[in-house]
Amino acid sequence: MHEGLAAICVNDREESPGAETFTLLHEYAHLLRRQTGISDENRRNAVEQYCNQFAASFLIPRVPLRAALNSPDKAADYPDSEIKRLAGLFNVSPTAMALRLEHAGLAPKGFFAKHTGAWAASRAKAAQRPAQQMMGGPTAVARAARVLGRHHTRTVLQAYERGALNASDAHGMLDVPIASFQALGMAV
Repeated sequence: MHEGLAAICVNDREESPGAETFTLLHEYAHLLRRQTGISDENRRNAVEQYCNQFAASFLIPRVPLRAALNSPDKAADYPDSEIKRLAGLFNVSPTAMALRLEHAGLAPKGFFAKHTGAWAASRAKAAQRPAQQMMGGPTAVARAARVLGRHHTRTVLQAYERGALNASDAHGMLDVPIASFQALGMAV
């Protein structure tokens, strides 16, 4: 907040549209509380914890979550596959789902830290791969499909296939390497 105006910035390179929505609601909670924050990575910061719980509770209501669980009557230590299944049902990240399960009393204390710690280690390992391996890979394709939308992407690819656009122009409109056009077409 500055002089009565507020701004929320969301990274368009989040892992999923659900992660972008979570970030938006997390930042909205900061505005509601009139308390700023820099990063939700600090798990000891009470304001950040509150904002994370606000976003997770908003996106994953308790009653529908209990209905989606295989064993909703007791706290369980769900495997990654179940967390990912539930995350997909609610269009949120597995991280948000792990947080919500623990704070809703549907998973044991320490569940969130246990799972997200393992996921963070996996992401760090993936980030160490050379940049050239990642260029044009599924991340670029998935991001382009999400950001540009199906209609735009299909229209550009169809125009390229018909010869109405050259490869350079199509690349400029899609921001995806030409070698990834086929994968992008399949993604949309």
